[in-house]
Amino acid sequence: MSSLTGLSLSHPSGRERKVAIEKELLPYVANLESLAERSHFISEIAYRAEMKEEILWDIIKKIPPVAQYQAENQGTEKEKK
Repeated sequence: MSSLTGLSLSHPSGRERKVAIEKELLPYVANLESLAERSHFISEIAYRAEMKEEILWDIIKKIPPVAQYQAENQGTEKEKK
């Protein structure tokens, strides 16, 4: 998982960093089960990346629920073993 600090170092330009946050970091936040945790991380990312929280929430709404798919597949993998 990428960190916000790591993305800031590897993507010094504001635009590149924001695109990297969208593609590399927000999918992890989107798949947190706890709304409180998602809210916490969205606030932190918005503050550090100088982005509006509303934009981050809009992006997260468009991210497919990968965690549910992965959980279903992990059960299948355990059954195969």
